[in-house]
Amino acid sequence: FVADTEHLTYNIFIPLNPESDKQQATVKQVVRELVNKKPQDTVTEPGPHDVPFKDGQLFGISRITVSDPKRGGYLLKGGVIHHEIDVPLDVVSGYVEYDSGDVEPDEPLIKTKPNTKTKVKVHIYYKLSKTPINPK
Repeated sequence: FVADTEHLTYNIFIPLNPESDKQQATVKQVVRELVNKKPQDTVTEPGPHDVPFKDGQLFGISRITVSDPKRGGYLLKGGVIHHEIDVPLDVVSGYVEYDSGDVEPDEPLIKTKPNTKTKVKVHIYYKLSKTPINPK
């Protein structure tokens, strides 16, 4: 978090890529088929299992770009949530909060599958405070 008190703006840097192999992700592959015109999900082998986070990615987070729907410029790029254009700072509330809503990535997540852009939604939300935040 970086605040510019002269211009009353702020920006954040939230990296999404893990820095070590110790961070784990649970992965599973699900096949959805229509059986009697109803969708049926089947978890394929080896079933849900833990792998190092960096090995569990179907697509690299660092390659995903998402534009900021409210301010313009990038919001997610290179695996980091960061506003390309600084955000106005509310000095009265005691916290900063941002909610992008559901937005499409700028490009398909898998280049050979165009619907991985149009059928995928990215939602970025954060709330930062110097004091504990009560959950809603």
